[in-house]
Amino acid sequence: MEYEKVKYMHVERFGSDEVEGIENCTSYVLPKIDGTNGVIWFENGRIHCGSRKRELSEESDNAGFFKQFHDDERFKSLFHDFPHLIIYGEFLVKNVIRDYEETAWRKFYVFDVKSGGRWLTPNEYIPVLKEYKI
Repeated sequence: MEYEKVKYMHVERFGSDEVEGIENCTSYVLPKIDGTNGVIWFENGRIHCGSRKRELSEESDNAGFFKQFHDDERFKSLFHDFPHLIIYGEFLVKNVIRDYEETAWRKFYVFDVKSGGRWLTPNEYIPVLKEYKI
């Protein structure tokens, strides 16, 4: 599996031409938090971590994201059972907004999951992630 950089589109204001008809389909609205973008996947027998633009490593981390999650037992268990998942989220570290609750910091907040080239809906991935305490 090759590391896949994902560029998310800018969200337009409801009622603008770019989103005309969006109310006619199923949409999921998730809160935006101000941290650093992260992605976690399994390849060649180990957990990989990335940022929006690059794969991370011990020598080239991003706010401690690699250090915290590359060996996380919850993800080891998840990928043992679901090795084809790619998990995208926001790692909450102090950035512009600094007044989140103290218990919220240094956690990975998932906003997208891909499996076998298909984006899963929150209704599909949330129960699975909850089972693994992610």
